[in-house]
Amino acid sequence: MTLQKFCRRGRIILAAFVILAFISAVPVFSQGQGGKRQLVDTSLPLEWTRGYTLILLDEKDLHAVNDAKEYIEESGGSIAIYSNAKAMLGWVPRTIAPFLVGKHGITSIHYEQVDADALNAQDEISLSLVNFFNSVVTGEVERQYHSLRWQGDPLVNDVLEHPFVNPAEVTKNLEDKHIAWDAELVRTTANGGVFSGYSDSMKGTIACCLFFVESDGTIDSNRYTWTTSARDHVINQCLSGASWWASQGSSNGVSVSFYIYYYSPDSSAMKQGYEPILHSTWDDYLWINAIMANLGFSSGSEFERVTSFNGWLKSWAGTNWAYSCFFAYNPSGAPSTFTDGYFAYAYLGGPYIQMLYRNDGWSIYDIWSIFAHETGHIFWACDEYYQAGYGGCTSCAPCSSYRPVTNGNCEHPSCNPSGSVPCMMRHNSNALCSYTKVQVGWQTQILTIQSSSGGTTSPTPGSYTYDYYSSVSVKANPDVNYEFSNWSGDASGTSNPITILMDRDKTIKANFRLKPKLTIQTTLNGTTNPSPGVYYYATGTQVQVTAIPNTYYEFVNWSGSISSTQNPVTVTMDSDKTVKANFRLKPKLTIQAGTHGTTNPSPGVYYYATGTLVQVSAIPDTYCIFIMWSESATGSANPVSLTMESDKSVYAHFRYIYAPSATGRKVLNRTFSQAEYINILSWEANPSNDGLDITKYRIYTMSGDTPTLLVDLAGDQIEYYHRKAGQASIQYAIRAVTRSGREGAPALVTVQ
Repeated sequence: MTLQKFCRRGRIILAAFVILAFISAVPVFSQGQGGKRQLVDTSLPLEWTRGYTLILLDEKDLHAVNDAKEYIEESGGSIAIYSNAKAMLGWVPRTIAPFLVGKHGITSIHYEQVDADALNAQDEISLSLVNFFNSVVTGEVERQYHSLRWQGDPLVNDVLEHPFVNPAEVTKNLEDKHIAWDAELVRTTANGGVFSGYSDSMKGTIACCLFFVESDGTIDSNRYTWTTSARDHVINQCLSGASWWASQGSSNGVSVSFYIYYYSPDSSAMKQGYEPILHSTWDDYLWINAIMANLGFSSGSEFERVTSFNGWLKSWAGTNWAYSCFFAYNPSGAPSTFTDGYFAYAYLGGPYIQMLYRNDGWSIYDIWSIFAHETGHIFWACDEYYQAGYGGCTSCAPCSSYRPVTNGNCEHPSCNPSGSVPCMMRHNSNALCSYTKVQVGWQTQILTIQSSSGGTTSPTPGSYTYDYYSSVSVKANPDVNYEFSNWSGDASGTSNPITILMDRDKTIKANFRLKPKLTIQTTLNGTTNPSPGVYYYATGTQVQVTAIPNTYYEFVNWSGSISSTQNPVTVTMDSDKTVKANFRLKPKLTIQAGTHGTTNPSPGVYYYATGTLVQVSAIPDTYCIFIMWSESATGSANPVSLTMESDKSVYAHFRYIYAPSATGRKVLNRTFSQAEYINILSWEANPSNDGLDITKYRIYTMSGDTPTLLVDLAGDQIEYYHRKAGQASIQYAIRAVTRSGREGAPALVTVQ
């Protein structure tokens, strides 16, 4: 493949994180360059067929299948192939088989050919696994390997850059299936590209779905229709390729199991309008999008759709990883390449492989090795081919920055022209080089985590094994009253958690320290918030402390590490600190009043905050007058204001305004023309009022208890003639009035 494939119609943004150093500006394959048949090197034995085992189960419920699989692996066996079927394939030592049968749904374990028709496993997938097992143990697979294989055009430039996806489209597709996009498997590059890590490492359990693409003739003519035998042949070849990888993993101490699922060509999901072999590889989105839409994944490009399908498959099968492989049918007589000359390719790191039934000169008995080769690309393995005029890898440089492993087995003259060794990624050889093992995630590194006193880590301190170039998150967890200080060893800085890139064995240490201590104290008669005591705060924390005085007391100031009168006060915890809240009794105001009056506030003892301005009013009783203040206040201003900077006392003085001594008489005044009655009122100033500044006398006529003002007279007047008073009896009230307007007690006089 060339980079043109990556950019078709601008639908893919080039993944900057993938170097693909092995892709160079070389001539593209042209249709018809294939057909040169060369026997494949079969000198290396097909080791995975040795001891191949069929395990039969009493049910195909996926939960029961996984339970049996785990039990076999815990007992010393290995599972290469499983599905939602009553059969599994792998390697079970004969010595432990008797102890496994009858447990966890395992009904029998076989090492020789079995009669498929006689088994209680008649579902399609189970029969496929049984028939494949029979072809292995009867030697048919080995015979095909040694005598029916030939090599077509080299698989150079068959790997495409990992495509970025639109997270919104993937999320929508998965939400339509009621599945969340696993956040731990969302990968984001430095330049913002997003892709899914559904094929990060070839270890653990891997779900692989095979799609047998079939045209229904609605758009292209339906020229080629899958036969059952062709489908079964491809399934067997893929089972061989998957078993080969599982065996390689086991030989390298890595557990690899493939969950195989497929859609038969007669499935409604496979029906779409295109005949793939009539198209360019640029057009693969046509049938892939249609198939994905049939399955309910209809948002986004083929990359978002297949990524979403892989996410669904991973969730449904309960595997660690997932990818897809699309097979187009081109039987004998049909072209052996797509119209642009290509026949098999995969996207580095996923999400899918596209292959043909007949692959440009390769035997149909070599589908397994092509499938295995492309599966290597799905799990980030680099191409190691180089052929002048065709291209391939062009240096020993890594082909991906995601797992940047030196491509040291590249056979390019600039890298390793004579020292390269057989490898599946070089010439589809039945072997793996050390570089490919690292690229697919089989190399591990040891991370040693340590901690100082005062805390621990997640994961807890110890030594752990991780995949090469994987990212490990480590979090420092301080104990109570301690804080994380920094990382040391092969890590530095204060970020928490920290991500460690496992490109080599590493040791890191989390260092902790006691948090700065804040001691809060008080004098008597008050407290604080937080209450007095010892507290520990993270370095740099700003702590607000509030002084709370008791009743009648007030906050004075802070002492210790803080000198301030602000309340509350903010303490920055950059070291151990002590603060003390100081309190004192508020200034006391004593208010007193003499007879004939009171005050507001009423007489008593009061406490006010220092500096408070207090207003006290003197309130005389009826017929009384306020005279003056004494003690801490002087004068006669009313009200009086006192500033409470110290204890103070005020005394309000009052006097009673006594009634004058008064008499009255009625006289008849006759003239030649008329006669009138005059009431004559006479009074004398009361000597008890001396010094009260009596400025007038006020005379009222009384009607019961209701007075009506009759006249105001000057203070030096002592007699008043009430003319035209009439013959009726009248009661008068005569009152002395001070300059301030206060009226004294009345002198009541009745004139008859």
